[in-house]
Amino acid sequence: MEIRSIRRAAAVLRCIAFRPTGLTLSMVCELTGLSKATVHRILHTLATDDLVRADGGQYFPGSLLLVLARGSDTHRELKEIAEPRLIELRNLTGETAALVVRRSLERVTISVALSQHELKAAPEIGSAKPIHAGAAGKSLLAFLDADELNQILHGYRFARLAANTTTSLSQMLRDLQRARQQGYATSEEESVDGQAAIAAPILVDGAVVGVINLSIPIVRATKRALREWLPAVMATAKAVANAQRARTKGTKQIQTLRRKRG
Repeated sequence: MEIRSIRRAAAVLRCIAFRPTGLTLSMVCELTGLSKATVHRILHTLATDDLVRADGGQYFPGSLLLVLARGSDTHRELKEIAEPRLIELRNLTGETAALVVRRSLERVTISVALSQHELKAAPEIGSAKPIHAGAAGKSLLAFLDADELNQILHGYRFARLAANTTTSLSQMLRDLQRARQQGYATSEEESVDGQAAIAAPILVDGAVVGVINLSIPIVRATKRALREWLPAVMATAKAVANAQRARTKGTKQIQTLRRKRG
C-alpha cells in the first residue's frame, strides 16, 4: 500500500514538474488516470512541503521542486500543444498515448495520457529507453537525415530488452526503411514484453521533433485494432506538427514586428 501511494504521488509530481505553466485538478486526473479524490489528496500533501503550489485553480511546481529540478524544460511548448491531443487519442482508442523525444541515444517519454483499463501500458514521464527498442525509437530514427542517422548507428550496440528487440544493424536498417515508406513504425514486444506500439513522427519543416506513441497490451493489439487506431495516431502527430509550425511562425512574425518597431 505504501509503495502504491508513493508511485501515485510520483506520477502527479511528474505531471506538475513537466508542465510549469500549470495544470488544473482535472488535467492532472486525465494525465495520470487517477481519481479526483486521490489527486486532490496527493496535491494537498505535496503543497504542504512546497513541492507544489496552488494558485487560481491550477497547480504549479513549488519552490522546493524548482530548487531540486535545475535547468529548463526545452520541450515545454511541444508538450503544451500535444497534451490535449494525447488525451483525445487516449479517449478514442482506450489505450495509453505518449509524447516521446530523442535524447542522444535514448528515447524519453515526456508526456503521457494513461489508459483507463486496469491492464494497461504505463510508461512514466521522464523514463528513457535505448533508441533502437520499439516503435517510438524507430519512428524517431527513420526520419533523421542520413548523416545524423549514420552517426548514431555507427558502432551502436543493439542490446536486447524484450523478446523481439531488434539486435542487428541490418535488421534495424530494414525496419527504418519500412517506417519511412509507411510514415509510421510499429512494434510487438520489442521494448517491453507483453506490449505492442504504434508510433508516428511529428515532422516540422522536415525535422522530426518527437513522436506520438500509442502503447497497447499485446492481448488487445489485434490486427483489426491496430488498423483502426493507426489513422488516429498519424492524425494526432500531424495535428501536433501543424500547431507547432503555426506557433513557431507566429512567434517569428512577432519578433520581426518588434525589430521593425525598435
